[in-house]
This record gives sequence, structure tokens and C-alpha cells, in this order.
Amino acid sequence: MKWIHYSEIEKAPKSAEELPGFRTAYEKACCLLDVREYCYQELYQKLMRKYPDEDLCHAVMEKLVRCDAVNDRRYAQRYAEYLVRRKGYGIRRAEQEMRHKGLDRALIREFLAEQQRAAEENLPQILVKKYSRHLQDADDYRAREKAVAGMVRLGYDFHAVRHAIEDYFAEQEED
Repeated sequence: MKWIHYSEIEKAPKSAEELPGFRTAYEKACCLLDVREYCYQELYQKLMRKYPDEDLCHAVMEKLVRCDAVNDRRYAQRYAEYLVRRKGYGIRRAEQEMRHKGLDRALIREFLAEQQRAAEENLPQILVKKYSRHLQDADDYRAREKAVAGMVRLGYDFHAVRHAIEDYFAEQEED
């Protein structure tokens, strides 16, 4: 059994907020949050790179969660909307990006389900915007495959892309 001198007990931090370096780590986290929103895992990893004390980083993150500065539900909803509507990603690519941020799978599925319709509506627009130069000739198989591969990399379903390309050429014939 290790004996502790009473002077050491008085020096020990009484709460997480009294940990050495808590204030500077908390201020650093607040400065980061002023620039943009972060999910829990992303901000925690950023703090761990700067302050490699797990207890300190957990204490800072706990305080940020308590005051609702870090909220994974809010972040997941906004990020899903950003990826699908602004970046033009399909559901698969958006899911991959969100998992990379460290978000919970249930949150990812919940908020991407809300964006499913927007992704379906984006598909023909993105096809025209990014790949219309490849789709000049309906008989050019290689050009079609380039467009399909690019759209699949953006996270769109292979069969949905095929149908969108068929619709694109059908509209071109009508004009």
C-alpha cells in the first residue's frame, strides 16, 4: 500500500476543470468551434494531438457536450445535408465521408435517409454538369463508362446512373 502525504491530497485536482492545462485546452477547443462545427470524435482527436492527456481531453469534451457546443446529432444532420445538396455526393459517398468523421452509424443512416430524395434529384443535374462532355455520342461505349465510373465514385447507385444516362440520351433525341 502506498502512503500519500496530506500535502499531496491538497494539490490533487478536485474536479476535472481544475486539471492542469484545462483552461488552455478548453479555450483552444472554443477557438476551433468558432471557426466551424466539429463532431465529438473529430474535435477530441484534434485536442489529443495538441494535448496528449486523455483525462484532460475527456474533461474538455464533457464540458463542451454539457453546454451543447458539441452535438453529434446536429452535426450529422448539417453534414449530411452539406454532402448531398452542396457537394453533390450520392448516399454511399456521403455515408463514407460521415463514417470517416467518426459519426455513429445510426445517426448516419437516419440523416442520410432524409437526404435520399435530394440525392435522386441531383443525379441528372450532376450527370449533365460534370459528364455531358463525355456523353456526346450515344454509341460511344468508353465515354459512357467514364461517366458511369465517375458517378459511381460520387456515391450514386450503378443502376440509377445507367437509367439517368439512358434518360439523358432520350432527352437528347427529343430535342
